[in-house]
Amino acid sequence: MRNPVYLKQYSAAEINEMLETAGMKTKCPEYIVEPTQEYAILPETIKGIPVPFANAINRSLKPSGNLKETLAYGFSAYSAQLD
Repeated sequence: MRNPVYLKQYSAAEINEMLETAGMKTKCPEYIVEPTQEYAILPETIKGIPVPFANAINRSLKPSGNLKETLAYGFSAYSAQLD
């Protein structure tokens, strides 16, 4: 059984789709969804057990190109103006 408060992680494409479904494309056709500058490849814990060196490894990641979106820890969505 999945934990009901389990945090779902979304891709940039999924975030874009949710914003379009919510009507943001109509209200603000030029919004941008982009990865933050934080990246992660290892979880900090697995079933409550800390993963050694996960934080250090994740902080050391410097992905290039399309890997930025794949390894992004989060995404920002913003716009210059609303209609």
